[in-house]
Amino acid sequence: MGYTDENMTDRKQLNTCIYCSNLPDGQEHWLNRSLGKFAGNTLLTGRICTPCNTEFGRTIDLEFARTGHTGVIRQVLGISGRVG
Repeated sequence: MGYTDENMTDRKQLNTCIYCSNLPDGQEHWLNRSLGKFAGNTLLTGRICTPCNTEFGRTIDLEFARTGHTGVIRQVLGISGRVG
């Protein structure tokens, strides 16, 4: 069974971001966008705040996409980033 917005509305909303004490107002991708676009992929809401999502996107997610197995496979397959 796939997750849809209807499935997620039944789940408990958090009062604070999972990383800090801010309100969880951000929208996060289930899978890192560097892995590609997936049909029917919805955004995860109510778990992370916008500042944490932005910071992790600039740091951790970027490292994930550029290093290790993921970075090597992207390079071998010629997969460029969103900008290039």
